[in-house]
Amino acid sequence: MRLLYTASDGTLRWTKDIIRSEEIPPYAILSHTWGEQEVVFDDLKDIVDAQRKEGYRKIRFCAQQAKRDGLDYFWVDTCCIDKANNTELSRAINSMFRWYQNAKRCYVFLSDVANDTLEIDSKSALKQSRWFKRGWTLQELLAPRSVEFFSEEGERLGDKESLQHLIHEVTGIPIEALSGSDLSEFDVAKRFSWAANRQTTEEEDGAYCLFGIFGVHLPLIYGEGKDSALERLRSAAILKHKGRSRDQEEKLSKIRSWLSAPDPSTNYHKAHKQRQAKTGHWLLESAKFTDWKKRAASRLWLYGIPGCGKTILSSTVVENLLQYCHDDTNMVTAYFYFDFNDAQKQDPELMLRSLLCQLVQRSVVIPKGVDALFSSCENGQRKPSSHALLQVTKEAAQEFTHVYVILDALDECTQRSELMDMLETVAGWQLNNLHLLVTSRRERDIESSLESYVRKEDAVCLQRDVVDQDIQRYVQQRLRVDRGLAKWNKDAAVRQEVEAALMHGARGMFRWAVCQLDTLGKCCNRAMLRKSLASLPRTLDQTYDRILTAISEEHSEYAMRILQWLTFSARPLSVEEVAEVVAIDVARDPAFDGDEVLEDPLEVLDICSSLVTITMNEADGRSRPAQRIVALAHYSVQEYLVSDRIRQGSAKQYSMQEAECQSAITRGSLKYLMQLQQPLEEETLQEFALARYSAKFWSNHFRKTGDEMEQISQLTISLLAREEPAYLNWLRLHDPDSPWRISNLDESLDSIPMPLYYAALLGFSRVTRLLLNAGAEINAQGGRYGNALQAASEGGHEHVVKTLLNAGAKVNAQGGGYGNALQAASYRGHEQVVKTLLDAGAKVNAQGGGYGNALYAASEGGHEQVVKMLLNAGAKVNAQSRDYGNALHAASYRGHKQVVKMLLDAGAKVNAQGGGYGNALQAASYGGHKHVVKMLLYKGADVNAQGGRYGNALQAASAEGHEQVVKTLLDAGAKVNAQSRDYGNALHAASYRGHEQVVKMLLDAGAKVNAQGGSYGNALQAALEEGHEQVVKALLDQGADVNAQGGYYGNALQAASYRGYEQVVKTLLNKGANVHAQGRVFGNALQIASYKGHEQVVKTLLDAGAKVNAQGGGYSNALQAASEGGHEQVVKTLLNKGANVHAQGRVFGNALQIASYKGHKQVVKTLLNAGAKVNAQGGGYGNALQAASYRGHEQVVKTLLDAGAKVNAQGGSYGNALQAASYRGHEQVVKTLLDAGAKVNAQGGGYGNALQAASYRGHEQVVKTLLNLGAH
Repeated sequence: MRLLYTASDGTLRWTKDIIRSEEIPPYAILSHTWGEQEVVFDDLKDIVDAQRKEGYRKIRFCAQQAKRDGLDYFWVDTCCIDKANNTELSRAINSMFRWYQNAKRCYVFLSDVANDTLEIDSKSALKQSRWFKRGWTLQELLAPRSVEFFSEEGERLGDKESLQHLIHEVTGIPIEALSGSDLSEFDVAKRFSWAANRQTTEEEDGAYCLFGIFGVHLPLIYGEGKDSALERLRSAAILKHKGRSRDQEEKLSKIRSWLSAPDPSTNYHKAHKQRQAKTGHWLLESAKFTDWKKRAASRLWLYGIPGCGKTILSSTVVENLLQYCHDDTNMVTAYFYFDFNDAQKQDPELMLRSLLCQLVQRSVVIPKGVDALFSSCENGQRKPSSHALLQVTKEAAQEFTHVYVILDALDECTQRSELMDMLETVAGWQLNNLHLLVTSRRERDIESSLESYVRKEDAVCLQRDVVDQDIQRYVQQRLRVDRGLAKWNKDAAVRQEVEAALMHGARGMFRWAVCQLDTLGKCCNRAMLRKSLASLPRTLDQTYDRILTAISEEHSEYAMRILQWLTFSARPLSVEEVAEVVAIDVARDPAFDGDEVLEDPLEVLDICSSLVTITMNEADGRSRPAQRIVALAHYSVQEYLVSDRIRQGSAKQYSMQEAECQSAITRGSLKYLMQLQQPLEEETLQEFALARYSAKFWSNHFRKTGDEMEQISQLTISLLAREEPAYLNWLRLHDPDSPWRISNLDESLDSIPMPLYYAALLGFSRVTRLLLNAGAEINAQGGRYGNALQAASEGGHEHVVKTLLNAGAKVNAQGGGYGNALQAASYRGHEQVVKTLLDAGAKVNAQGGGYGNALYAASEGGHEQVVKMLLNAGAKVNAQSRDYGNALHAASYRGHKQVVKMLLDAGAKVNAQGGGYGNALQAASYGGHKHVVKMLLYKGADVNAQGGRYGNALQAASAEGHEQVVKTLLDAGAKVNAQSRDYGNALHAASYRGHEQVVKMLLDAGAKVNAQGGSYGNALQAALEEGHEQVVKALLDQGADVNAQGGYYGNALQAASYRGYEQVVKTLLNKGANVHAQGRVFGNALQIASYKGHEQVVKTLLDAGAKVNAQGGGYSNALQAASEGGHEQVVKTLLNKGANVHAQGRVFGNALQIASYKGHKQVVKTLLNAGAKVNAQGGGYGNALQAASYRGHEQVVKTLLDAGAKVNAQGGSYGNALQAASYRGHEQVVKTLLDAGAKVNAQGGGYGNALQAASYRGHEQVVKTLLNLGAH
């Protein structure tokens, strides 16, 4: 992307071509229609010549307006794209939608809307602008968040929001799409309809300008023709619509980043590669597995001894289910591998996030609950609670017919109690479509938890007899294909001897067999082989002891360092990182010796033998490149290294004690970072493979030492020295205040908080004390949480909070995302911190921050104990807040039943008004929380209370399709016909959203099917707005008045005709719709269909008796409406049916004049061929020639002159055609008229003559042309 900016000397200059999106500065962008004198890419190379062109004033306007809005950079398509470069042009067209979407401001420069025409009729002037008919401007309207409209004099006319109803009327684009709704929510046909009447200069651009609307990227093939281009686009769009739009993909990417879920596919692919063919088929072919796949709410537990192949078997199951679900988007497989090698894969909440990510990835559109949670967390700026994650995971799972969840190695989870509680919660959902399969060792805590919801017959022991079959296949395969073992496969007797010994010793342990085969591969003759077979270790412990003691003395220290880091690393390490781990000796200074780095990183396999493996971690297509990962070969390896058993044998020197190892890794990471004394760049960073790991995880390792160790605390203080380069380098690599962000090597020190803030944020109490003792400013502002106290409070770091308070931290200091420390702790549910803050004088009712007050924050998070503490401390239960009104509204919206009860018991006013949802009942109804709704009603909630976004609770529940809540409200006496502002009533809301079952429930409850009100007039029109045909039929079957008047379109037939719903139009006509009925804006159905160019609908209406010459509406008659839209085929259809080509209209006089004004050359020809009088008078421009001249349509002007148009005909606002063209500065049209005999000094019109009109507008070239021909 190439941007423009104004240099210090006042000239315009380009930036370099910016490739990386993160390097693009904030910018404004121009939207306009091309004229005859545009400043193109090469023109800007000579700024003096460029300034002489008419198009330069648009560029100057954009530069000046951007500057007024505080933006230094701007983009204009005419001169920021080198169209002579086909590669650049293709890239630009495929990127255009995103460029407009990412702009801070979009300025629409309407060169055909002048201030003087606005004074006459501003709405008409805007509606008639050519901008609304051009192809490229569609994406320029929809993509940006901020779109502002300006007249040709640069006067602001309004923005997309304030003008949305006018834009909707002109374009037919739904208000929701104009208001920022995801375009993928509108089907392919609907989006194509928005562009039906738009023109482009190049015919293929009629398709190319829609790439961004459909989120597709296609090559440009100019010359292929519009039909071919549209067919390619339509195929790609339909394929894309089955998935997600580009906007949805971008949002999904943000949601993935926000969830920060570990990727289980690496474990799956690793296990899949290790699996031998045909192993595990005994399970897949079993009746038990087949039954599990089909039975409702089925569960299966596979358990076995260490090393029996559970993870390999899980990969077999995952592969089977992925294939099973592949072609049916209503089914999904989600899986997770708990992994001792990866700290991120030992946490149950991260498991939940991973499963949710997979469900969302498979969904056609992002589930509403996930979208809402993401939005409520400030679009990913805050972490969601586990409770909220569980709730939205449940909702996401309910969107599929079958959800298969596979969880491997529960025993490798470090928080087993939390995991088992979470699984019990999931089982308690009783979702018939959810099928759960788990594997683990037979640990007592796991078994006792699972037996409460897994039937005895669904607990499958991986016994020796079934596993040994797979082990034998594995041994045979290794002997055939492993180069080191192939020598023992040549002789049948030797092969049988090896197989027999291994099968005898394996006893169901895959892992044992793997290690022995690795050892046998090193035997170089039969004597060594038989000696090894005769002395095979009996257990895995003995196997590992033998491998460790075989490590050479020269490699022993290196092996120790490698095993330390691999045993306790926070994430898997790459081979390059491990190659540098070898070179870290924490006992020396400097600790890192570059000469000790492994020259060949793969030599780690030689050092540690069968204890480690190297696998390829595939690129994820987004940010992570492919890597070779080093890991301990099996969970049993780690178990042995950290066990007491290793200390009893000959390999005791390799015993891994956690405290000692965590300390070594912490010190190693800190010392590694402190060697980085020069500013880092991407190129130099490649030389420090361990830098990113050390920056991100040193604090994790420090925390596991207990954070009070003197030596490590002093090292930390050294890193936190603000004046040292290492401090800035650390935070550029990884800023704990924004942990989701990628490295920013350009971060400045001024933008980074003080060291005390980070000590508090990370929860390091001793480091905090040391910094305070050194004079750190305790109340310094900065960072995401505003100050150190709020940062510590948000993290729940009680000791740090107390330390800061004792040192004089202001407990009520304002600022940061939560406003104050109490609100931060309350939202996160940190009970002890909340108590400490209250004891220190925190104002329980202090206002500010994202949640308004602490009680609201705790209620929104569902933290019962914190809510209780705050109430006991005097929190005002009815205090108002920002989004949900008060704490009761927030808890009700989130469905926190117990919190709702506590608040009500504390005196919360059940009918208190305020916030976006008006009252608690409406909030709970919108969220679909039936039990909370019942509780509120029991406590006296007014079921018919008005207010809020939806007007009342019934309408909120109806709009969201919550059938059970709708039933509850109706049973409680909700007035089914209660009116409100936007949707009118509940029936309108349900009809508009297409909730067929809710519509039927409301009708059964007495909803008046013909009730008027709201934006759509009646339920029938509301259903038609989005084309919900089944709802339309249901309403008609219940007696909906097909001819009822009201709403934007006037009646249902006009609404359906406007949308082009041919089948619905036929249904309405069959039900007795009056084809002649008049409407508010467009006169009648025929006129509205003609205006939109829906040819088949036009024919249907005519066949039903529509009067082709009926007058009325904004375009007077159908022929003028079709002519205005440039719909040649519709024009021909109307003429063939007897349309009066001479019929007069209100604004433009006749069809020929409006077609001429719009520049529809083919329509002009069609009308002339049908007998249209070329010199007919009338309308605002007097005649067709003046209308075409005013708009600068040279080809139409020539067509009219060729047809006998009188070049000097008088009339209209500008007196004659020459004056109209001169006023607008259309030099070529002026010349054409003069060549045709136009009188250069003809008098009349608003400006007297052509010369005065051109002079008034400053059109220098036109003035010269007129003067040269004798103008005076």
